[in-house]
Amino acid sequence: MKRPTNVIDQLRHAILNADVSQYRIAKDTGLDKSMLSRFARAKHDMSLANFGLLCAYLGLSLESTGKKQRPTNRKRKGK
Repeated sequence: MKRPTNVIDQLRHAILNADVSQYRIAKDTGLDKSMLSRFARAKHDMSLANFGLLCAYLGLSLESTGKKQRPTNRKRKGK
């Protein structure tokens, strides 16, 4: 399987490949099992708070993809 390249895909991959069931993850974190399942199957998004909760539960540290993004709110010279 191709390595996940963004943090959302990394979390989905971790959920699907965890040593515990999605039911156990949901019970331990207090999240809704159906929401967790829909997120893992890329059918639903998740709040940042829940995202952080799952990362902490699964022991994930978010990795950079190596791509640098330019800030979008910078003013250009001469404008």
